Amino acid sequence: GNTSLSDEQKEAKQKEGAQLEEQYDKAIKEGVQKNITNPVGVFLFKQTFYNNSTDENEALLQQIPANFQNDETIVRIKEMTDKQKKTAVGTQFVDFEMQTPEGKTVKLSDYVGKGKVVLVDFWASWCGPCRREMPNLVETYAKYKGKNFEIVGVSLDQDGAAWKEAIKKLDMTWPQMSDLKFWQSEGAQLYAVNSIPHTVLIDGSGKIIARGLHGEELQAKIAEAVK
Repeated sequence: GNTSLSDEQKEAKQKEGAQLEEQYDKAIKEGVQKNITNPVGVFLFKQTFYNNSTDENEALLQQIPANFQNDETIVRIKEMTDKQKKTAVGTQFVDFEMQTPEGKTVKLSDYVGKGKVVLVDFWASWCGPCRREMPNLVETYAKYKGKNFEIVGVSLDQDGAAWKEAIKKLDMTWPQMSDLKFWQSEGAQLYAVNSIPHTVLIDGSGKIIARGLHGEELQAKIAEAVK
């Protein structure tokens, strides 16, 4: 049979699809940049802002005409961009307060900025990709726990029982905090987290050194940071 050929064809098709998507994204981006001072560009921007870097969004926001500056979505994008800038790589961490599973009030600063490298992991029991990623974190924790390293789980759960159940089941032995507010979670709001799992890596002095890393990239960054 010619299965190898069909595999190759499949791969070529996937590649082609990826290239088309890339071209499409590029065309949209150019369309937004050319038209940002008119309603078409503003409309496109509102549909696609999440594909842009913070800097790109900031530059575009500055060019939006005055009559769109109060548009609800534009205001929301502005707020998100501000928060992203305040919690970007290179900035000092922003503190917040939540509860442990036992109901004790804790702050992020109880763990961060005290000489340890801290990985803040935004997750939730209802998030499939978070659950699938957890064995990697459990392994990472076992590897670096004694080496001036800590993980702090920040959960976007709403249901306290489901949250506690997942911590047990997924074998997460590191500190956990949540305000059980779903996407309105104060931590997620302050750090402009709009998808999970999301990681924020913070050095011993409290400076953010990486965001959004997973898998091998995250491993490498932690290894470098705890040296």
